[in-house]
Amino acid sequence: MLQKIIGWISQLTTSDGDKLKKMKITKIDDTISVGGQITTDHVRHLSEAGFKGIICNRPDNEDFIMTGFAEIEKAAEEHGMGIRYVPISHGQLSMDDIENYAAARAEIEGPHFGYCQAGMRAATIWGLAEAKTGGDVNEILNKAANAGIRLDHMSGVLNQLSASAA
Repeated sequence: MLQKIIGWISQLTTSDGDKLKKMKITKIDDTISVGGQITTDHVRHLSEAGFKGIICNRPDNEDFIMTGFAEIEKAAEEHGMGIRYVPISHGQLSMDDIENYAAARAEIEGPHFGYCQAGMRAATIWGLAEAKTGGDVNEILNKAANAGIRLDHMSGVLNQLSASAA
């Protein structure tokens, strides 16, 4: 059903008739999908599609034309969605970021959408948080691969995080 809804989202139009910028949503599993930068219009459509929350992994002002977190947060709250801000700059991922993401994910009940510039940071932090909270590394890698996301280059780190959770 979610795949059908995802295809529908990319074809929606705004109230003024303009075509929404196509939105690529990559479903990792029934709890998490990831993608690139969203707008306030996308928030409404995510809510209508059944997403219960949003986790933003993109720092404000990373791009001068992006919709800032405060605007996305306001739209999410208007649609009854949980929203969390766990910004991650390119190449600057820390253990605190992983722990903050895991906490944010635990606070959102139901499927959520994680976004950054293109979705890779959102997918990466998801995988690391899954391992940090004791997730099976092979399952993490398989879910990502089945979604077309390659995280196999991180298998060593994922194994360390998973082992430290045990």
